Amino acid sequence: MPRKRLTRSAYKRKAILFGLLVFLAIGLVTTGFASWMMSSSAKASQSGNVNVGIIQSANLEFDSIELYKLQEFYNPVTNEFTVEEVKVTSLETGLDGFIFSFEPHLNDNTGRVHYGESEYGSESMTMIVRGVVGPVSVLRDVTIELKLPEFIEKAVSAGYIDVPECSSKPKVLTLGHGLEVSNVDTRKVQFEYTITFKWGSAFNYMNPGLYFDSDPSGMNATTEEIMKDLYFLRAYVYGYGDVLQSIYDKYNEGLIDEIELQNQLNLVQEDTNKVSPTYDLIIIANIR
Repeated sequence: MPRKRLTRSAYKRKAILFGLLVFLAIGLVTTGFASWMMSSSAKASQSGNVNVGIIQSANLEFDSIELYKLQEFYNPVTNEFTVEEVKVTSLETGLDGFIFSFEPHLNDNTGRVHYGESEYGSESMTMIVRGVVGPVSVLRDVTIELKLPEFIEKAVSAGYIDVPECSSKPKVLTLGHGLEVSNVDTRKVQFEYTITFKWGSAFNYMNPGLYFDSDPSGMNATTEEIMKDLYFLRAYVYGYGDVLQSIYDKYNEGLIDEIELQNQLNLVQEDTNKVSPTYDLIIIANIR
């Protein structure tokens, strides 16, 4: 497939998408209670929801860009889990299909909050970007930036997640500092950069599935506290935190009871989880 050179003004017309999905299937089990499933009618589309823009100045060209994820694999023979790099997509195939997934670990199958069989998979919060660009003689640097929706800041302020470094300002890669002369063609450079979302202080910097079942503070949380945190985690990532807060405000003011609270929580998820936020991953090769 021939590759087209994109200008800064044209890259959005070459949008490629991937998804960011939040705890779409979490089983919450506690003594004396039936299983509680935080489910959703949202579906992960093949195209996803992040625009990827590849921009190259005149006389520069990306030979390749590849996106990898870290994926857990279970070996039923040894009963062990391993984490391996898996190539998801590339420039040649359209850079489509990468998914950031804020889910329980694949090997977390016990406790109050744990992994449940889901088409959305297990935790996947790291993207590895690898590429080759040249010629090195006229290349100044490569910048990588992940632009986030404004409302994601609420998830950060709540301490639920920490966002990647390149989301606050572009990461600049230069020769010897992220860019290395290609071992295949010395006229070009190769690069690798890792983009990682992390769990925040509210979960003691660990997956909520581990926090609520193994951390002393998390283990003391009540069922209601766990449910509220997971509801707000999703709401802040998907951009309906204000709606969710208004529901809890009515409950706290005594305007609705627990049954109506749950009914409204279910309704707001059905209405809002069908719409995903948009993220922009921008990779730019700059000329000297």
